[in-house]
Amino acid sequence: IIGLPFTGFTFVPLSLFNPDKIADFARFLDVKPGEKIFSQPMDEDNQVIFKVDADIASAIDGKFILRDIVFSPKGWITAAADDNPADTGLYLNITGNRVGILNFRDGKLRFFNRFEFETADELAYYAAFVTGELKQQPQDITVVVSGDVLTGDENMKRLSEFFGKVELNQLQPVALPDQAPPHTVLSLTALSLCGSSVAN
Repeated sequence: IIGLPFTGFTFVPLSLFNPDKIADFARFLDVKPGEKIFSQPMDEDNQVIFKVDADIASAIDGKFILRDIVFSPKGWITAAADDNPADTGLYLNITGNRVGILNFRDGKLRFFNRFEFETADELAYYAAFVTGELKQQPQDITVVVSGDVLTGDENMKRLSEFFGKVELNQLQPVALPDQAPPHTVLSLTALSLCGSSVAN
């Protein structure tokens, strides 16, 4: 399974999605020459339409089976969804200077977006901003962090100043050696949950 990095995306409720209208939906993504558009089910309620950089698109063209290519955060989102997420859970996955932020309501995807940040303050700001948009109080939120993060690092400390609880994500979709903390490779190992995905 190949998780494709994306340069833009949009979710479309399946009730509104029509495969013949992908070009219309893709207009929201400001597609540049050479970029490639992919569309696939995100979950039982949403279709994701995403664009991929021209260089990556040409590198994969004709070399991989489309059913093995997925929206890169899909595994992580699926793993969180399968773990009976609380409405007050805010999931963060940090990759370099980017953070994906995820929330569910009644077990269904409510919010996902990605932000670029430079400092721990900016990371905390985006998490607090999303919390406010979701009409929740920071003290009621449990922030579950995975990716490029360590217990007690600056990002974890700063988040702990704003939110009721901050913890590392312990989900482990596949068996790992003891020296590989599950939270550091979750977005990669969770791709194993996407084996039945189909890209168009």
